[in-house]
Formats: sequence, structure tokens, C-alpha cells
Amino acid sequence: SESPKSSINQFTEQEITAITDAQKLLVSEGFPSELISIPELALVTMNCKLQIGPAVLKYKRWLSSLEAFGIRNFDEIWDEIKRDGSGDWDKLAEYFSFYHGCGKHNNGENVMWIKAVAVPIGAERQAIKASVIYHRAIHSNFDSLRNGIVFVIDTQSKDLANKIGNESKLQRATQSTPSRPQAIYIIEPNLLKRMAINALVYIASFFTKEKVLKRMKFVEMEDVTKHFDQESLPVYVGGEGGGITDIPTWVKSQLEAFHPNYSVLLK
Repeated sequence: SESPKSSINQFTEQEITAITDAQKLLVSEGFPSELISIPELALVTMNCKLQIGPAVLKYKRWLSSLEAFGIRNFDEIWDEIKRDGSGDWDKLAEYFSFYHGCGKHNNGENVMWIKAVAVPIGAERQAIKASVIYHRAIHSNFDSLRNGIVFVIDTQSKDLANKIGNESKLQRATQSTPSRPQAIYIIEPNLLKRMAINALVYIASFFTKEKVLKRMKFVEMEDVTKHFDQESLPVYVGGEGGGITDIPTWVKSQLEAFHPNYSVLLK
């Protein structure tokens, strides 16, 4: 059910206190203060329903998973974009193409729609950067922060059939990304893909709450489209993409519009 706070378009005192306390706990445990990014810590803490201990553990796990890609802290990602200006958005554009513009699920949640494709060897860092940036963008609203989102993962791409060697590394980062899925739709894997995905689900079961795994459904595309209005579906499946015509531009606008809300946490 929807949180009664959903319509409050600012951080509440309770949320500010929890995020601040999570920051203090990280510092008290000897975690380097320069590795603490307030927007990401806020996202994790809200994801953990303001539970400080779990939030701190999840933040550490998320950041640790990025070290394999040479990313020491979240601010490095944002500094690189600022330093390179609009050019870096151009470089990331092909990796944002993994994500497809989508309106809301019929239940009202925001949606992360991913068309899964293989990430070439050597391109993992850029792909992970794009993933972190898009993840913050889709959560750059209080509804997603407080109530979670819906995931749609389209695994129909033919290039997923052959492993290239970086799948486990990328999967660890994906599993460590904080999320609060209200539903996870995995679209039409064939038998071999389903066996591989079931293996990943089994591995994920050691790290993921059982109720999240229960929300994971293997479906065909037509089963998913029933949960969306036509204008909300991605363009590649015949919809209007929720009015999103360019993913990099949309991501940038979401981040810029929401960023002032973090000012109360940076005092």
C-alpha cells in the first residue's frame, strides 16, 4: 500500500534524522568520510525503511561491489561527468540504451525497464557508471524513494546466449545495488536462459529477502503489457515511452531537478 508520506515533496524530519544517523554510524565505524556520498546514502537509507544498521551494511556492500570496476566512491562518477562536461554524457549514451523510457505501472509505481544485452569486455566501467547514474535518476522522486519501483527485464536479446566472461562480475554489482522492487518481471527467457537465470536467482537467494524473490515472475511480453497503459510502454514494444524521447536528456533533467532536495542533508 502507498505510504501516507508519498505526497510530501521533501525529506521529513524522521527521514533526515535516519540518514544523518546512518552517516554518523559509518564514521564511528571508521568508514572514511570522503567515501560517503549523501545522495546515495539517502537512497540506501530510504530503501531500508530508515533502518540504520541495514542501511550502513547495504551502503558498504554497494560501494565495495564497485571497486572491481575501479570506482572508489560515488562522487568519482559525478566528478568525471562535471569535468568532462556534456561530452561524458555522449560517451555514456550507448550504455543508457540498456534502459528504456517508460511511464508508470498501472499500480502507480515508477518503472526501471531494462533490455538486457551483453556488456563487451573493457566496457564494464562505463556500463556500471551508467547504471549507478540511471538508478539515482529513477529514484529522483520521493515516491520511488519511499515506496520502491517495478523492474522489467527483457532477456530476449540473442547476444545473451553466449557467455563472454564478465557476467559474474557484473552480476555481483547488480545484486549489491539497493532496490525495493514491488514487482520484477523477467520477459520470455528460453529454456537455457531460464536455467541460467534460475541459477542466478538461487545465488541471489543467499543475499536477497525471500519476499523479493517471490515478486520475481517469468513472463512473456504480452503478460507484462497488460500492466501498462499504451502511452506508458516503451517505444520498442509499441508504446509512447511515458513521454521520454531521449534517455540521457531525461536522466540529466531528473538529477538536476531533484538535487536541491539534498541541501537539508548537507548542512
